[in-house]
Amino acid sequence: MKQVIYLVIIVPHHRMRLSILSAVYIRMKQHKNKMFILFVLLFMNSLLSVFTHYGNLCAEDMEEKYRILVVPMKAKGGITQNNASLLTDLLTVILHRTNRFSILNREDMEALLTEKEFEMAIGCDDNICLLANVEKLAVNKVIAGSIGSVGEKYYISIRLIDENGKNEIMEEDRCECTLEELDESIERIASKFLSYLGEEVVKYEKGGFIFIKRGNFEIGDMSGVGEADESVYNVYLKDFYICDHEVTNQEFKKFLDETGYITGAEKSGRGYALRKVGRKNWGWLDGSSWKKPFHPGDNALNRLDHPVVQVSYHDAVAYCKWRTKKEGKLFRLPTEAEWEYVARNGDERIKHDKGNRRHGKSNFIGVISNDLWDFTSPVKSFRPNNLGIYDMSGNVWEWCSDRYFESTYAKTYSNDSEKSDDKTQKRVVRGGSWCNNSNSGRPSNRAFFYSNFCSSNIGFRCVMVP
Repeated sequence: MKQVIYLVIIVPHHRMRLSILSAVYIRMKQHKNKMFILFVLLFMNSLLSVFTHYGNLCAEDMEEKYRILVVPMKAKGGITQNNASLLTDLLTVILHRTNRFSILNREDMEALLTEKEFEMAIGCDDNICLLANVEKLAVNKVIAGSIGSVGEKYYISIRLIDENGKNEIMEEDRCECTLEELDESIERIASKFLSYLGEEVVKYEKGGFIFIKRGNFEIGDMSGVGEADESVYNVYLKDFYICDHEVTNQEFKKFLDETGYITGAEKSGRGYALRKVGRKNWGWLDGSSWKKPFHPGDNALNRLDHPVVQVSYHDAVAYCKWRTKKEGKLFRLPTEAEWEYVARNGDERIKHDKGNRRHGKSNFIGVISNDLWDFTSPVKSFRPNNLGIYDMSGNVWEWCSDRYFESTYAKTYSNDSEKSDDKTQKRVVRGGSWCNNSNSGRPSNRAFFYSNFCSSNIGFRCVMVP
C-alpha cells in the first residue's frame, strides 16, 4: 500500500494539481527509491501551489463529459476502512488522470453537503440512498463498492450507478495476494470502467473484446536488454478492440464446422511439435494438426478451453475473415504496434508483462518446469494485465498481421495479407510460449515464422475494428 499512501499524502484537493501530480507519479512509480518519489512529489506540490490561479483557469476550460462521484468503498471484513478508503483514492486518481471526467470524492462531499447529509451518504449501501444528493452535487453517475477477504483471497466489487439508480456496470476482481498488491486489482477494475466510459460510451462486445483508445506511444525496447530489431520510435494507433483471450480450440472448431475449411497442417499432413520431452526433441511430426497438436495420441477436443495451435498465419487470417462475414464487423490479426501497446498495459515502460507473471504465474517452459500443464494452459488461467487482457506473455506465440523486417518494424499497421500469395513470407509472432523462457515474453521482443508454418506453440487472437 506504500504507493497508494504516497498519493494520499501528496495530492491536494485542487484538481489541476491532482492531474499534474498523477502524471508525474505514473512516470516515476517504477523507481526503486520510494523516498525519492515522495520528495519529488512534495517539491512539485509546493511549486504548483504558486500557480493556483492558472490552475483554476485551466480547470474551467477542461471539457468534461461526466461528473462522477466516487464514494469510499465499504470494508466488509479482513480489511480496515482506512485501507478501503486508500484504495478508493487510487481509483479516483486513475479515473481523473484520463482528463475525461470531473471526479468528486469524499472531500468534495464533505465540502458541499451538510454534516447530516455527509454522514448519511458515507453510510449508504443501497443505490437509492447513494443518489439522494446527486442533484446537489451535480453529478451524472456514482461509483460505489466494497472490499473484503475470505481467507487469503480478497474480493473487490465496484458498480457504476446511473441517475435512475440502476447499475450501469458492475465489476468484480478477486486477488489471492497480499494487501500491498491490491492496487493492481483496482487498476484492472479501473481499466474496465474506462473501456466503458469512453468519449462516446464504449461497451464490451460479445466474445470478450475490450476497447483500446487511440493515441501515440513509443514502441520498441526502452530497457536496454532487447535485440537489434527492437528499435524505439513513436507510433499512432487508432481506436480498436482486442480479444481478452487467445482463440480457443472450441472457437476454432466452430469455424471449421461451419465452413469446412482445411488447415495448412491438415493439408501437408504434418506440423512442428515436441516429439518427446526435452528441448532438443522438436521436429516435424507426421499427423500433427490442430486436433493432434502435441503427439500422435493427442486430442484437442479434450482441451476445448485451450488456445488453438498448429495453425498457420493463413489459417488465422481465414478465421478472421469468417468472423467478419458472419458478424458484419471487421476482424483481423493485431498489428505489432497494437499487440505491443496492449502487452505494455497501455504505454507502460515495462520489461515484462507483470500482470501475467506475478508469483511466476504464466505458462513458460511448461514441459521442463513443474507447473500444472505439460503444454498449453486453458485461456484465462493466469491473472490478466491492467487492461483486463489475458496471456499476453506465455502460453502460445501469437501471429501478428505485419511482415517481419529485421531492420525495423513494419511501416504500415493494416492487415495486408491479401496483397501477396507468397507462402514463404516472414510474419511476426509475439509473446513467447509454454516452451520458451520468460525473456521471450518481453513486450518488445520480436520473432518470426514463415506464413505457412504450423507449430504446437503458435496460436493467435483477434482484433475488431470499430
